Amino acid sequence: LVFLFIDFKLALLNYTFHTNGLSTEAPGIVNRIDSNAIKNDIAAAQLQNADLIIVFFHWGTECVNYENAYQQQWAQTAANLGADLIIGAHPHVVQPIKTVKTTRADGTEAIVPVVYSLGNFISNAISTNTSIGQIVKVNLMRHPTTCQAYFDQLLYLPVWRYPEDGQLGGHYKRTYYTLPASVFATDALNLLQMPQAHQQQLLNALTHARQVMQN
Repeated sequence: LVFLFIDFKLALLNYTFHTNGLSTEAPGIVNRIDSNAIKNDIAAAQLQNADLIIVFFHWGTECVNYENAYQQQWAQTAANLGADLIIGAHPHVVQPIKTVKTTRADGTEAIVPVVYSLGNFISNAISTNTSIGQIVKVNLMRHPTTCQAYFDQLLYLPVWRYPEDGQLGGHYKRTYYTLPASVFATDALNLLQMPQAHQQQLLNALTHARQVMQN
């Protein structure tokens, strides 16, 4: 898909390494992780004059906070083929944001950011460290003389899944919220009236996520 964002034309390409055993027969379309497919899709995006190409990968090992060799291999491959930003999901926990270096077909060198896993944004998962995710922000920029588009200042915001238990019409109800983790971890007033156990879970999850992101 190619989208226009205020004078920036972005191509969004998506691939997966499996479908959890589900059938992918027609008319359904699923893009598998495949070098020829990625190469052809990036070439098609370039023919449509995409300024920047973002590749999304469904990959990695569930509940593991660090990327594996398979992820590293395909991140490098996608960067070599022309991806400008790579964003991953599937592990359900946050993984580091790193960069890979590559040389383009025209001989120019590029440094491509790789978000190995965004973690969980909203879910009812209960496995260790699955209660936290990250929102990634990048600035779209143009070089003042060449007008070449590029991503700048990649930042991340940790978010925490908060389950609030309550009653609705006399029945038990659980509501899930996605909260900016750093803000509510330091909320001395406890505006949401979280139980102490949840406050501690938030602090533990945020501390762990920061350790992951610093490595």
